[in-house]
Amino acid sequence: MIYKASRDTLVKVITIATLLLFLVLGFNSIKIIIAPTSEVSENVIASGTLLFFIVVFLGCYLYAPKIYEIDAVNLIIHRPAGVKVIPVNEIAELRILSQQEMSGLIRTFGVGGLFGYFGKFYSSKIGHVTLFATQRENRLFIQTISGNKFILTPDDLGMLGALENLKKTINSKNSL
Repeated sequence: MIYKASRDTLVKVITIATLLLFLVLGFNSIKIIIAPTSEVSENVIASGTLLFFIVVFLGCYLYAPKIYEIDAVNLIIHRPAGVKVIPVNEIAELRILSQQEMSGLIRTFGVGGLFGYFGKFYSSKIGHVTLFATQRENRLFIQTISGNKFILTPDDLGMLGALENLKKTINSKNSL
């Protein structure tokens, strides 16, 4: 079953604003690079700046979650750079997060708005967590048996029930 991961308004605004900023600064870098009177040091700085913008924008796009999928035994998070697979039988805790639990979330190595909210974050209430989010609503918290914690934000919170039902089905088959 496929669950959409739509971007909220803030993500869209941050993404568009960042793109516009990168285009303006990148255009200036291109003008410096192709100018016949540019010095070598100016060309190096302009080229480095342009490369940095491309890497940041492309990197954020490639690792942003696009959709969530539940197959027969796994929760799959699809991203352009590949998938993250969480076996459903490895899920120890599954619940909806409240706004209070999300307060004070600190980004330790992640993205906070460009194509979504993803990467490593920390909260005093839930500890270290990996976000695969595209909005600030519909927060599903998943903790695996090994202690890994994830937050996903599907458009449809029916995903919680689907995961719970699949987990029960898998557990009942394993107990036979």
